[in-house]
Amino acid sequence: MVSSSPYSWITIGTIFNLWKLKSALSGRMSEALNDVCETYGSSARIGPKDLICSDPYVIRRMCTAKLGYRRSKFYSSFAFNPDRDSMISTTDEKVHADLKMKTAAGYSGKGFENLEQLINRQLDAFIDLIEQKYLSTPTDFRPFDFAKKSQYFTLDAITDVAFGKLFGCIAQDDDMYDYIKTVDQLLPAAKIAGVFS
Repeated sequence: MVSSSPYSWITIGTIFNLWKLKSALSGRMSEALNDVCETYGSSARIGPKDLICSDPYVIRRMCTAKLGYRRSKFYSSFAFNPDRDSMISTTDEKVHADLKMKTAAGYSGKGFENLEQLINRQLDAFIDLIEQKYLSTPTDFRPFDFAKKSQYFTLDAITDVAFGKLFGCIAQDDDMYDYIKTVDQLLPAAKIAGVFS
């Protein structure tokens, strides 16, 4: 069951997308969406044709191809080329299913005999980084930003698997090539684009 918001600004926002725009411009959209779910339940309307859902069971059902749920226009905001959709940006269910089928082998790990070793190598490097630079003692407190450092692990693991050469974020304990910084700068614009897609 979908909850309606008693707040007039959300109710008006469900007609005109104003609430989503306000949330995107605030830079706190993820917190605002979480607040909606905590206040109004696991399913709530946030726009004229948009619902938010935080129930994992419902999300799994919605992602099942044969149950009739369609991808919303929100996904089109992820298109890198306006003339050609990718697996992420297409809203055509048949095209999406075809692309998923074509790329399934790459996501299953088949053909990567050493996939586990590559990821374990990065995990070992990540643990070494923590042990060498960030273990606190009773007299020496060393803060560790897990959210940021885990992105280093993710980038190194992905680039090692995909390109055979890693970025080196863990080894340098830094955002190599300003990749994370660039993504962080682009996300607010992507959120706003998603409101109007």
